[in-house]
Amino acid sequence: SCHDERETLAWRRRWSAPPVASAPGHALAFRDGWVCVAEGQGRLRVFDLGDGTQLADVGLRGDGLPHQVVLLAGGRVALLGPVGVDTTLILAGSGEEVRIPLPGPARWCVPFGDGALVALRDGRCIAYPGLRETDLPAALATGEAPAVTAKGLASGGRLWPWIF
Repeated sequence: SCHDERETLAWRRRWSAPPVASAPGHALAFRDGWVCVAEGQGRLRVFDLGDGTQLADVGLRGDGLPHQVVLLAGGRVALLGPVGVDTTLILAGSGEEVRIPLPGPARWCVPFGDGALVALRDGRCIAYPGLRETDLPAALATGEAPAVTAKGLASGGRLWPWIF
């Protein structure tokens, strides 16, 4: 960016990130056996921690932070934003990005089928895409973000099987 003599922003430019091998990421987060790396302006890459396979390469309209990312099926990701407000669900991947306004602030988001399951702070849980309201036990819906396992959702030392 460039500032004039009054320290006012005179111009600003955004650019696409170079390939991962030529430019370091500026932020990263480790989660559930994968790492998410933020590069340049609005580019996120997800890699398997075991073998380094790239699982997703997503360009966003705006910046995405790695700790917001939830890896979905098919090289897609979900993010809750804006940070600290969490009133928008962003589903991105395969060259598309959908921003879904939530009916209230979110508590957490996890992968669910081909989409995402979002727990709202008021205790409701909604599956996206499709806006299908899902009944979850209160301890799960109002607690910390659960871990996704093959057997169900795990949180606070408890397991809730995939029955909903």
